[in-house]
Amino acid sequence: MDLLRIKFRDKDLQRLFRALNREMHVASREGDRLPYRHAVHFVNLLRNDVAANRFTHPPYSPDYARWKQKHARFQGPWKKMGDFLEALTVFKDHGKGWRGGIPASAKNSKGRSIAMYTTTLEYGLHRQKKRPVFVPTTEKYRNQNDLIARVNNQSKIRIKEAWK
Repeated sequence: MDLLRIKFRDKDLQRLFRALNREMHVASREGDRLPYRHAVHFVNLLRNDVAANRFTHPPYSPDYARWKQKHARFQGPWKKMGDFLEALTVFKDHGKGWRGGIPASAKNSKGRSIAMYTTTLEYGLHRQKKRPVFVPTTEKYRNQNDLIARVNNQSKIRIKEAWK
């Protein structure tokens, strides 16, 4: 069996260990920051689509449409008093990483759970028709390969630059 012997000067070995430690630190940090950056882009896409009325859900009834026209601060699906758009954020979901959406703790101006009525609007409930925005926006984000590649590439560059 052949043995390979490598000799390092102490100074070079210390530089190598510092570089490896820096690389491991940056890679670990990017493991957390990459999902965060994707969640931020997802929230921005969702916020822009809701604000621009890109979801064309009809009013539940003509009476509700008239009431909303008279009393709501905003018109269009998913907008009434602005609570949804204000609560839309990036948050750390314990044990599951970063998410873009509505945290379970979010409340509207009347103290009601925004997450509860968001779930009801997204999936429907009994006679209430579903009015999805999260599922279509997730699909739209998944299909933005150039954006996903650009965000992923940012992490690769940061990890690569740590080696210098």
